[in-house]
Amino acid sequence: MQPSDDELVYRIRVRDEEAFELLFQRYKSMVYRYSHYLTMNSAEAEDLFQDTWLRVVKHLPSCGMIESLQSWICRITNLSEESPRPFRAMRMRSSKSCRTTDIDGLPSDCSRHSN
Repeated sequence: MQPSDDELVYRIRVRDEEAFELLFQRYKSMVYRYSHYLTMNSAEAEDLFQDTWLRVVKHLPSCGMIESLQSWICRITNLSEESPRPFRAMRMRSSKSCRTTDIDGLPSDCSRHSN
């Protein structure tokens, strides 16, 4: 039986590298397809894909409660500096009303401390 997203997040927070590999395997196709959808270019999609995973590695261990890991990863992809400019500008305008980002462009449900 595969571990749940919540279990993987917990294991990643305690520095379990195998858990991150499982998470990566679970979501890599979705992240790449979404990156390609946003960029419509294979090379740019690769850059966006890599930037997304770097942000996940950096911020996931210190995030608070994440309701939907898939949605959280998609928002990171949307808000990446590698995301096409018109998409970023549109998302940043709408994020002011729904408080989806913090100063790093990271989803606001990612607090700076764990629960």
